Amino acid sequence: MSQRSTGSFDCEFASGPSDRKREGALAIPTEQLAQPLVVSVAVARRLLAVSNAHFYTKVLPELESYHEGRTRRITLASIKRYIARRLAESTGKRGRGRPRKIDAQIKATASQGVTP
Repeated sequence: MSQRSTGSFDCEFASGPSDRKREGALAIPTEQLAQPLVVSVAVARRLLAVSNAHFYTKVLPELESYHEGRTRRITLASIKRYIARRLAESTGKRGRGRPRKIDAQIKATASQGVTP
């Protein structure tokens, strides 16, 4: 008859901040295990909340991706960098829409040479 294991193992899984000091492949903090390193195109598109056409034409060329079999995988780090780039580009800009009336009045008075 063979003896069955009682469930005790020589290695331990990381379960918290104190376990980060351990060496080996299993000593990964649990908060890092919860986030995937890569996502599919559908998930990336949902994360960025863009349409399918916009994603393939504008967003995907700016992301790091690779094929795994027939599936394209996109790194989550490249999605985060894309968002950071977009935020850096848009700082200080107003959104689309009608210009404020005060801006139009200032431009009109400046073109006439009158100070407000």
